[in-house]
Amino acid sequence: MSMKISIVTSTYNAERFLQKCIDSVRVQKYHNFEFLVIDGGSNDSTLQIIKNNLDIISYYVSERDTGIYNAWNKGVMASTGDWIMFLGADDELLPSCLVDYSKFIEEHNKSAMEYISAKVIFESISGRKIKEVGELWCWKKFRKYMNVAHVASLHSRDLFQKHGPFDETFKIVGDYELMLRSQDKLKAAFMNNTVAIMRDGGVSNNPRKVFLETFHAKRKNKSRNYFLCITDYIIAWSKYLIKRSIQR
Repeated sequence: MSMKISIVTSTYNAERFLQKCIDSVRVQKYHNFEFLVIDGGSNDSTLQIIKNNLDIISYYVSERDTGIYNAWNKGVMASTGDWIMFLGADDELLPSCLVDYSKFIEEHNKSAMEYISAKVIFESISGRKIKEVGELWCWKKFRKYMNVAHVASLHSRDLFQKHGPFDETFKIVGDYELMLRSQDKLKAAFMNNTVAIMRDGGVSNNPRKVFLETFHAKRKNKSRNYFLCITDYIIAWSKYLIKRSIQR
C-alpha cells in the first residue's frame, strides 16, 4: 500500500485565501492523503468555508488555541499519515506536489529520511512572484539560520515520536526549533522540485521577533554558543536593515 500523507492547516480568520488553499489540495493527483484543518475559533467566514469543503477535509476542529504550534500539535495528534505536511491557510500546493513527493520517496531509502524539503515560490499578497526559495538541508548553515523552505515539506511520524511535539512557547520559529533537536543527526533529504506557493505576510514578517526567537531556539538546543548566537543576531539584523534601505 502506498504511504499516506497528512496535510495539516491551521486557521484563524483566514477567509481571504483559505478556499484557494483548499482547492490546491483538491486537485492533487496522489490520493492517499488526509487533510486536517485546525481552526482557532475564527469569527469570520472561515468555519463556513471549512464546512463547505468537507468532501476533501478529513478532520476539523474549531476552538480557541494558543497559537500556530498549539494548532499544529493538535493536527499531529489527530493525524494518521506516515508523513506530515504543514500548509499555511494562505499558501497553495502546486498540482504535482504529492505525486512528486511520493515518487521521490519510492526512489530513495525511506529509513534514511525523516525530513524532506523542496522549493517554494514566494509571492506577494497581490500574486507577484518575489523569488523561489529552497535548498538542501545543511547542518553548518542550519545551526545558524533556517536554510530550508518549511512550507509543504514532509516530516516523518518517527521525527515526532523521537523528539516530541512542537514547543508551544515559540510563536514563530517552532518548526526551526523542532529540527534543531536532532543537531547534525537529522536525516534530511532535498527534492529539487517546486511544490508550493507561499504568500508574503504573517507573524514571520516581524524581524525583531523572528531574530529573537531564533536566538532562543539555538540557545535551547545548544547548536551555537552564546557569543556566536549574538553574532548571528547582529548579522541577521544588519542584512535586514541593508536590504530595507536598498528597497527604499
